Amino acid sequence: MPVRLRTIVVLCLLFAITALSAQSQARWLEIETNLVDANVYADSTWLGAARRGYFELPPETRIITLVAPSVDAWSIPPISRDISHVMSDTARIEILFPFYYRLESVPSGAIVYLEQNSDRRLLGVTPLSHVSEFPLTEKLIFGKDGFLTRRVDPGTDLWNRHLVLLETVASLSQATPDVAINPPSNTKWIDYAAIGTAIAGGILAVHFRTKADNRFDDYNETRNPALKSDVKSLDVYSGVALGAMQVGLGVVAIRLIF
Repeated sequence: MPVRLRTIVVLCLLFAITALSAQSQARWLEIETNLVDANVYADSTWLGAARRGYFELPPETRIITLVAPSVDAWSIPPISRDISHVMSDTARIEILFPFYYRLESVPSGAIVYLEQNSDRRLLGVTPLSHVSEFPLTEKLIFGKDGFLTRRVDPGTDLWNRHLVLLETVASLSQATPDVAINPPSNTKWIDYAAIGTAIAGGILAVHFRTKADNRFDDYNETRNPALKSDVKSLDVYSGVALGAMQVGLGVVAIRLIF
């Protein structure tokens, strides 16, 4: 066999052995999670949805990241795990997302407790976000001076949001037959308009405030100046909506008194 031909054959054999060796050293990922629709990333490479369970890893993968579907991306932060220390050909990991509770009220500033049998555990003051390793099963209690207490089922989804409209204590007097506080029927539209304005203003204020918070978080991560401009605009919208809510509540309070 000519020397040149023999050299070509040897190189082909070495290439085949190298390819087989690389294939035999392929690494796999076995993943378990409570959010099967989450997207799985190996470093920056997208592998697919977590429901698949098994994934072939690109060479030298170090970080596995689970990202919630795009519909929930603004509310559920991604979770990462370092697998660089795993030496076996199959990395088995469990990534469980916590349970998120976004608690808001109109008006804001309500104290929120978690009812536990005969005890209460303070969670904070609205608006607030609460994160729990396990789903909450007890009632959430919203309380504020001058307003009726509200109890709410917390929910067992990964993302739970509650916007509670608190009623004033004075509204109870409307059920008292010997107290004439109802205005003439031809002016009831004022009450309905004021209440509608207060509710709509409160919802919009919370909506724009939440969007502003999310844009600010994105700005801290990316330092994109356009996001900072969005935050300022959303803050203005939230302030205008909050002012409308306060005007509506003020009109309702005046109508109840006079």
